[in-house]
Amino acid sequence: MKLIKKAIESAPKGTNFLIDGFPRNQENITEWNKLVGNAVELKKILFYECSFETMEKRILERAKTSGRSDDNLEALKKRFDTYQKETAPVVEEYTKVSMITKINAEQEIDSVYAITKKTLQ
Repeated sequence: MKLIKKAIESAPKGTNFLIDGFPRNQENITEWNKLVGNAVELKKILFYECSFETMEKRILERAKTSGRSDDNLEALKKRFDTYQKETAPVVEEYTKVSMITKINAEQEIDSVYAITKKTLQ
């Protein structure tokens, strides 16, 4: 959190940031509010909707070349379980206040990228 705040403070005024994988849980939101608060305008949160089956297929394909120790089914199941317990409630709360832009990530990667790019313009 402190690294994010430092990057924001050192950037020229008017710089936009895309923070990947954040916030993941309520603790992230609480800390963000303490450290950054209203000093930054939060414009939107991108949420990539994707089934477990698609994630499994992609992770196992990536595992063939990534060399990452966490690119396996067991780690994916743990990440998905953590998402269900900690992140899904955050997504729900931000959806209620219309801060979430949902993107269908079931599509091909190039399509998802094009939609993301358009969303950010």
